Amino acid sequence: ITSFPSLDNEGDLIKIISPDGRLIHAVKYSDAWYKNDLKKGGGWSLEMIDTKKPWATAYNWVASNDKRGGTPGEKNSVANSIKDLDFPQLVKAFVTDSNHIVLSFNEALDSLSAIDFKNYVVNDQDLKIFSVLEVNPLFDQVNLNFSGKMQPGKIYSITVVGLSDCNGNKMSFPQELRVGLSEIADSNDIIINEILFHPKTGGKDYIELFNRSRKLVNLNELFLSNRNSDGAINPPLKISQDAVLFFPGDYLLLTENIERTSMDYLIKNPKSVIEMKSLPTFPNDEGHAVVLNFQGAIIDELHYKENWHFPLITENAGISLERIDPEKNTQEKSNWHSAASDAGFGTPSYENSQAIRPTAILGAISLSTETISPDNDGYNDFVSINYQFEKPGNVCNISIFDFEGRCIRHIARNGLCGTNGYYIWDGLDDKNQKSGIGVYILFAEFFDLNGRVQKIRRPIVVAAKF
Repeated sequence: ITSFPSLDNEGDLIKIISPDGRLIHAVKYSDAWYKNDLKKGGGWSLEMIDTKKPWATAYNWVASNDKRGGTPGEKNSVANSIKDLDFPQLVKAFVTDSNHIVLSFNEALDSLSAIDFKNYVVNDQDLKIFSVLEVNPLFDQVNLNFSGKMQPGKIYSITVVGLSDCNGNKMSFPQELRVGLSEIADSNDIIINEILFHPKTGGKDYIELFNRSRKLVNLNELFLSNRNSDGAINPPLKISQDAVLFFPGDYLLLTENIERTSMDYLIKNPKSVIEMKSLPTFPNDEGHAVVLNFQGAIIDELHYKENWHFPLITENAGISLERIDPEKNTQEKSNWHSAASDAGFGTPSYENSQAIRPTAILGAISLSTETISPDNDGYNDFVSINYQFEKPGNVCNISIFDFEGRCIRHIARNGLCGTNGYYIWDGLDDKNQKSGIGVYILFAEFFDLNGRVQKIRRPIVVAAKF
């Protein structure tokens, strides 16, 4: 061959095509197929195990066992027969336009079952399947064409039943995925919800996003970056090379090493993880995390600092910073807290251990709890002081007094209140020292535009474990 095609080390698509243009065979390899980190580094070929199952993917390929590193022109060193008893798995659904949905599977499908209309069900009577096409060259995708049109902002459910792979293994139960038309993310539609910028020794940084909007967002159109020493945004990194939907109310973990991150933290939702080739650099002392859309508009940005961690933590390596309230400003220091110890110091892919859950507000003010134990175990580490008014424009002073009447902490001084909101007391005094065990008094003054004053006192107990 005078000009051999370039093959990427990490993975690529190879096709064999006849002179008349017919597809003979195709494979989309990955360096994960080596199953051997040393051989993956170079100098070793990937070999097919069972040539009677050419459609099989990862489980039918492995690094060569030949001491020369490969067996070109000879029988493969790993040649053997393998059993395939697993039925196909639906791994992704994506809308290409208002009339088409592409379904992706983990292996090639039997063509007759793949194009059978009755194997696909959509939870909307207005969407009638007009045609089904199997997508070459890997035949692990099908393209559904509908006579009706999908509507923006609506989430559809598609169920697949009865499909078989090329070895005749048939699905034993229905498989379902959500799908819908994606929309362009705007400011604060997607927010930074958690960040690990100082990992354990040998660990990796991670960042978690949360979709607080009602939009379905294509992760292929989102980018992650940071800022350089001059304050300019560095070249953004695309979050996903493939079209993947980010649904309202979902969390998304971004890491460059899912295996290592899952060793250090519990990942409750493995399907809510994107492994990027690399993340932007997040320094241990302070730095920037920036989320952008494909038009270059900033969706959310966090300028974090190491001293945002709970002050009584002496070593923050391996402890993530968690956002407390998705509705509050990203850049407010009081809206961030160290992840709880009983949550493993990080909650990648699910709700934060320090997240505030809505509480009923009775009258002008209420407390999320009347007892706090500021030990960073995730249980009542702080108290949320919630307020609510009929009209905006109120001003507040909020302080904490000990039992002898001494003011130990000023929470707010002439704070401008909206119609509703909250302040946080984390059990520390104005010197960032932990308050002793005992009863404290919350004293709040609210002034309205007419000069009326409302004064409220509430007891708060600081407790500790023994």
